[in-house]
Amino acid sequence: MTYRTHREFAVCFVILANFLVYKLHLSQTGYYVNLIVMLVCGKQGALFPDVDHIWQNVKEKTTINFVINKIIHLTGGRHRSWQTHSWDIWLVSLIAALQLNVRLDESNRTVFILIVLGFWSGWFSHLFADMLTLDGVRLFAFTKKSKVAFVPKRANMLKNLLISVTLILLSGSAYMLPIPESKTVATILLVAGLTVLGVALKIKNMKFNTGGIWEETVYRVTIVFNAVFMALALAYPLLEKVGI
Repeated sequence: MTYRTHREFAVCFVILANFLVYKLHLSQTGYYVNLIVMLVCGKQGALFPDVDHIWQNVKEKTTINFVINKIIHLTGGRHRSWQTHSWDIWLVSLIAALQLNVRLDESNRTVFILIVLGFWSGWFSHLFADMLTLDGVRLFAFTKKSKVAFVPKRANMLKNLLISVTLILLSGSAYMLPIPESKTVATILLVAGLTVLGVALKIKNMKFNTGGIWEETVYRVTIVFNAVFMALALAYPLLEKVGI
């Protein structure tokens, strides 16, 4: 995925991470301060994996990115390198960063946890977005055979239409269930079904390459989700106070 798509994916995942920070009481600062700090750090995290590009194509030309870029290329890396595009590297580095947090005093721990979770949420969003392309992302750094992608070599319009219809029918069934959460589940299934339907009609039988119609579709869908998520994120503390 390109820069602008990764930037939009970061917003979505950081909002979700901020919600977890708030509900688990991982930060002593205010809800909106948490959100701002994590969004700033999330943007950096979303761009970080592509530091393995040739230096001329790296967006953020900082000193530390220059050093990391040279280390990656000296160790045989290139774009979508195992150093920055592997799930195990992401997980191990997150655990290592969180261990550093234990050594800090209480006043610095809150800020540090926001920086770490914001940055790694952005990094997570980058890997997730790259799994929506043919190249995929490695589960394990040292084997290319562990690459995973969420998309086939070519879209199957009929299959996608069947998936969308199934989700919409499940939405109707969920709506009729006699439990309080049924309407929420039904709404989620309906939105998912309509999204898949819209994407199926748009992409038809195209290939899932970076750039072009596929990425443009993903980008626009992500913008819509971000608008909804951001509105809910900004309103959540107020909704919680009134018991909604």
